[in-house]
Amino acid sequence: MKDVIVIGIAGGTGSGKSTLVKKIKEEFNDRTTILSHDFYYKQHNDITFEQRKKLNYDHPDSFDTDLMIEHIRELASGREIQRPVYDFTIHNRVDDTVAVKPAKVIIVEGILIFENKELRDMFDIKLFIDTDADVRIIRRILRDVSERGRTLESVVNQYLTTVYARAVCGAVQEICGYNYTGGRTQSGGNRNGKSQNTFITKGINL
Repeated sequence: MKDVIVIGIAGGTGSGKSTLVKKIKEEFNDRTTILSHDFYYKQHNDITFEQRKKLNYDHPDSFDTDLMIEHIRELASGREIQRPVYDFTIHNRVDDTVAVKPAKVIIVEGILIFENKELRDMFDIKLFIDTDADVRIIRRILRDVSERGRTLESVVNQYLTTVYARAVCGAVQEICGYNYTGGRTQSGGNRNGKSQNTFITKGINL
């Protein structure tokens, strides 16, 4: 498919990524297709539910990013994909898939989509939403309890042990010029060799 635009939208948990995606989709209607990094959490059928609850889902290794990259390439080439389905109530990917048709605008959203250089370089436009931490944690609690079948205690515990720790670690590494996995951060052109545009927006109102 020619003239496909791939937009990457990142930001901390509860920053308003989904809201921005919704607004862009409303503008372009059926000319958009959406992929969330959350769809690509790895499957863990080999461990129990109690063990899955203790995993760090805010680490790059939690995602099957290679599969997401492959799917973006397929969509950009005009081919339909079968994306994974993740069930947050059981902390696991299920066997079902969802058909996603190609479109002129591919929107990719997720907390860590800019961590992987190969994925990052696929975006023609990169957007990062900067939202205050107190607003984000409130949004995350409301979402996870009402939409993902989580308890208040589990949401707060996960936030303090993995999400907040990940944010602090990432901030330190960014200051030092290193990415989350220990490699020096790099810049470069996108998949078409064109210069990339990166924008930082302050907050998204729900």
